[in-house]
Order: sequence, then structure tokens, then C-alpha cells
Amino acid sequence: MLSIIYYIVVATCWFVLYVASFIALVVCYPFDKKRVVVHKLSEWLTDIVFVFAPGMRRDVIGMENIDPKKTYVMVLN
Repeated sequence: MLSIIYYIVVATCWFVLYVASFIALVVCYPFDKKRVVVHKLSEWLTDIVFVFAPGMRRDVIGMENIDPKKTYVMVLN
């Protein structure tokens, strides 16, 4: 039952944030060339998927070593 509720919540949030991302992309494009607003909405969706997932946990190791001025490729195991 918990997984059914989880999938309903994720699907609903995905739809809402997807529509919001599309609107933000269209409205903010002239002002936000780096798509910061759309990226933030994607972060929220990722947080919803991983934070509320039953039986899943997320550990981030080494955040102090990340230089915000560099580009990185993140890999999930």
C-alpha cells in the first residue's frame, strides 16, 4: 500500500513540476540563459523521488571537495 501511495505522489509531483518547468523555460528563457529556475525545479523533483522513497536512502560523500566553478559528471551507483 505504501508503494502505491508513493507512486501516486511521485507521478503527481512529476506532472506538476514538469508543467512548471515548461512554463519556467518559456517565460524565463530571455532572462535565464543558464536555466537556473528549471534546474531548481528538477532538483525538487529529484528530492521528492529519493527522499520519500520507501526503503531507499541517499548518502552524499565528498561534497566539500566540489568546486562550484568547475563542471562535473555525477554517477549514481
